[in-house]
Amino acid sequence: MMHTIRTAAFLVVCAAIMTLWLMVLLGDSRLGIDFYPLYFGTRRIVSGESPYGAEATQALMREWSAPFAAAGIAYPLPLLILITPLGLLPLPVATAVWTAFGIASCFLAVRLVPEWRYNILLPFVFLPFHRSVVMGQATLVWLGLAVLLIQSMRKKRPWLSGILILLLTLKPQDGLLFALAGLVWAWREQRQALWWFCGGAAVLIGIAFLARPTWMYEWIAQTRIYQTIVAPPHLLPFGLILIIACWRHPWWARVAAAQVVCFPLSDLYSALPLLLCWLAIGGWTSLIGAGLSWLWSIGGLPNTLTVFWWLIFIPLCLSAAWSGWLSPRRTVRHPRTHTTITPS
Repeated sequence: MMHTIRTAAFLVVCAAIMTLWLMVLLGDSRLGIDFYPLYFGTRRIVSGESPYGAEATQALMREWSAPFAAAGIAYPLPLLILITPLGLLPLPVATAVWTAFGIASCFLAVRLVPEWRYNILLPFVFLPFHRSVVMGQATLVWLGLAVLLIQSMRKKRPWLSGILILLLTLKPQDGLLFALAGLVWAWREQRQALWWFCGGAAVLIGIAFLARPTWMYEWIAQTRIYQTIVAPPHLLPFGLILIIACWRHPWWARVAAAQVVCFPLSDLYSALPLLLCWLAIGGWTSLIGAGLSWLWSIGGLPNTLTVFWWLIFIPLCLSAAWSGWLSPRRTVRHPRTHTTITPS
């Protein structure tokens, strides 16, 4: 009886939080705004024009009123070619498909831990997830690809793992360390995945050079311009503390922490991979700790690194250190069998 009551109460809370989250999401005027450069790049490819250079940047600035429009498109051509089918759709439809894929694949992360049902609420209470969905950010999709890679590695699917590793390398600031972890796994466990990775890379890069032989030079020149305009902050060296705090958690939590710490923070959404760290911690600790991030939005706090340290980094660091290193009830997960051993 008590179990039924608790389950019903949990479902009511879930429904209330999800409804509130959806209302906040749909009331935001910035929906999908960061997807537009990708869409613009695919449209340029479809029309036979370069997505790079002064002409493309000026056209982007006329159509996209974001602060860093003058930086142009810094995505490599193989990535843009890969998502070119989205450029054939109307912008609202393409944005919806892009964001829906990111949300669905990210939600598969809750299945990474045994007590996954109680983690359903975790993405909704973690502000970087909300921010990524609102903006239609590529970070959302790339975390989803990382989650799919983790699941594929567990199920030993070399062909899918190889393709996902390749896709993750196309946006290094969001997926490089996950890709490297996948390559290490492939070398040790499923070397067939390496053939899929190398073959896919050869095909994709070959298509890019056939479509535009000078794309590599143009892209490098564009990234240099991008770096002069966009100068995001770093978490190093103090961010290494988070990697240490997460060290006794599953390997994918450690990689997620390193992925955020080792690359510049473009915005709050750059912290999205830390959702995996909160999933590894689990329980009410993760819901409360991740939920503190919403104080940033509720309090109207400035978008500064100091606020990031206090509301994102420090709560996670303390929670990970306690659950992994200090808690007398901590559990140790065997890296190969995924069994749980409770220290005596």
